[in-house]
Amino acid sequence: MRNKRNYIMKNPLLTLCIALSILLISCGKNDNLPLTINQTEVTMRYDGTFDFSIRNVSDVEWSSSDEFVGVVGRDGKFEARHIGETTVTGRALGEFVTARVVVEPNIVGVIEPYIAFGETLPVVKDFEKRQLLHEASDLLVYTDASDYTSRARYFFEGDLFTSVSLFWSDARTEEGKIFYAERYEFLGSSNNVHYYTDKSNSLLVGLTNDRLQGFFATYSRNTRK
Repeated sequence: MRNKRNYIMKNPLLTLCIALSILLISCGKNDNLPLTINQTEVTMRYDGTFDFSIRNVSDVEWSSSDEFVGVVGRDGKFEARHIGETTVTGRALGEFVTARVVVEPNIVGVIEPYIAFGETLPVVKDFEKRQLLHEASDLLVYTDASDYTSRARYFFEGDLFTSVSLFWSDARTEEGKIFYAERYEFLGSSNNVHYYTDKSNSLLVGLTNDRLQGFFATYSRNTRK
């Protein structure tokens, strides 16, 4: 046995061949291993990020099933955009792996107004559960005792519901901005109004911080498409 070991040690070419054989066997075993993603369940806030990766693979094609919730770059970095759930998929070597991403809200407990535009005043009254403060043929005003909002104003034209404004408490302005940013897509600003839309692009929300009326959001149909 000692003579055989000495023979191998004295023959560099034979030693190199043995080493290469071991390396090839090891590589073959790694190639047969299934793809493994570094995290299969991720929870974050709407402005959070997470770096996805696949073990021992650098060339990966990444995608997000719902880019309203979040997008993922070519480097595997996921950037959350809005609350919701999406599936991140990584494709490599003819296979794929997935991860579930849940984007949770920072602000909860806010009751948004009824937004079925075109309905009649009685229908809106039947839906709205806040305390009715004032009623006219073209207006309904409700008070709100919640921690975040103070009142809601529904507007009507020709007996049909056209828009509604939700007024926020003065101390909750910053929370209000976060509330809409994590739920709606920002469109731009004009005349001190910040405009947002929903995932379907059918709703327009205008945020205004007025010196007299305070901070409020006006919901209407999106005609800016």
